[in-house]
Amino acid sequence: MPQRLPFTMGFVSSMVATIYVSMVLHSYLLSVFFSVLQVLALAYYAISYFPGGSAGMKFLSSALVSSVLRCFGR
Repeated sequence: MPQRLPFTMGFVSSMVATIYVSMVLHSYLLSVFFSVLQVLALAYYAISYFPGGSAGMKFLSSALVSSVLRCFGR
C-alpha cells in the first residue's frame, strides 16, 4: 500500500522525534508538539482506511487551513 507510506513515515518519525526530544533534549514544549503530531498522524492514518476517508480528511484539512489563513489576513 504505497499510498499510506507518507502516513506511516510521518507517524514513525513523530514517534522517534517525541522520544528523542523528551529523553535527550528534555524539552517539554517540543515533547508536546511532537506528541500532537503523533496523534494527528495516527488519526490521519486510521481514517485513510475508511472509504472516502483520505478525501474527507484532505477536504477538512484544506478547509481548516483556509479558515486559519482567513483569520490572519492572508
